[in-house]
Amino acid sequence: MAPNSSLMGVKNLFAPPGIFPASPVLPFLTRGVDGNNYMATKAQSLNLPIVINNSWGHQLSPHNGCDFTSRMLDLIGGAGIPGVVVTASAGNEGDPTQPIHVQTLLGSTQPTRTFTIFPYINTNFPFIEFVEFGLFYQGGATPNDITFRVIWNTGQTGFVSTGFGTGGVVLGGTQLGTVIRVSIPSTSWTPACAPFRGLYIQIEGQNVDASAWRVEVTTQTGLDQRADAWVAEGGIFSTALGGLSPDNTNTIGAPADGLNVVGVGAYTDRLTHPTSGNPTESLAFGTVINDIAPFSSRGPPTNGRAKPDLVAPGDVVAAAKSADIDGPTYFSGTEFAQRSHIDGNHFVFSGTSQSNPHVVGAVALAFGEEMKAAVGNVSLLPDFSQMRDLLRRTARRDLFTSIPPLSNDWGAGKLDADRLREFFRQE
Repeated sequence: MAPNSSLMGVKNLFAPPGIFPASPVLPFLTRGVDGNNYMATKAQSLNLPIVINNSWGHQLSPHNGCDFTSRMLDLIGGAGIPGVVVTASAGNEGDPTQPIHVQTLLGSTQPTRTFTIFPYINTNFPFIEFVEFGLFYQGGATPNDITFRVIWNTGQTGFVSTGFGTGGVVLGGTQLGTVIRVSIPSTSWTPACAPFRGLYIQIEGQNVDASAWRVEVTTQTGLDQRADAWVAEGGIFSTALGGLSPDNTNTIGAPADGLNVVGVGAYTDRLTHPTSGNPTESLAFGTVINDIAPFSSRGPPTNGRAKPDLVAPGDVVAAAKSADIDGPTYFSGTEFAQRSHIDGNHFVFSGTSQSNPHVVGAVALAFGEEMKAAVGNVSLLPDFSQMRDLLRRTARRDLFTSIPPLSNDWGAGKLDADRLREFFRQE
């Protein structure tokens, strides 16, 4: 998309079972942050602008930019740093038929809430059985103003807390080869993030998907306070929750929810691709061309910030096929053939991980035009906030996008790379 740009990549290894503060997978997140920092530093040493693609993210966060990955990336491409733009995929948890988010009040009106989780087998990684649950609670001046317990899918209580505490990781219990891990994130947020308290629960091992799990949360204060909960991985909330209404809002994960990160959603712009399977069979999650992709995560963040920033094509996108993609490990033979392009060198996928690179290419084109005007002086280039505002201003709106300036589904609208590039050509 930007043929005159140089490419730089940092490989980050993903190790199951998922993203959880108590598991060995935490290095996946820290390496992601380190990779962004390395690339930005390298580009600056070469006196070159850079736009960084982060086609990864997670739901175990307060969804307000206060997760450590969001905060660290904010520093890499923040306001006042010319020629550095950080982008991230919004997430693929927007399907309203698969609700992973619940917002409620905890306090005198309803001191106890029970969150029921229906687990499912991850068909892409059938060798992993785990469920991840996160809850963030706005309020509570004391560490023990809220308690919780995890109820096994056998009906027995597997873990009982003594309060939120001040941070740390504990092993909740083991039963029939299944482990409950509970983590209480540190409450040392930045002032803009206080006074959130967090709770992470991971259920991992055998028989996780046998039946529903329940997390019961009880507040010890009389004040009604907002609480948001997410099934971050491995399941969905029951739609029969007493007094609660699970939905697909507030599902833009970290780091796309960051203040200085362009969060990119997805829309459907095609239904088929010429693959070695049935070339006329629809591979899209969406059914209407030019409409929002049903999987695209929705805003707003829990602090009300506008996200996503914009959307780009992300349904049925063909890209270079990695040597690491093989049928036996990740796909059935039929699906592998359906998603393998007839040229043998490309693979078809859907997701905001596919839409985000479109924005990266458009920004690279824009930086190329601006570097000509700046005669190679990176200090004269736009910083993150200026480029984000230009992406929003030049975004395309049509009969499908909503009317308000920024919506929870579309952000500012659809990426218009030509219009963005033309803006810099006319400067």
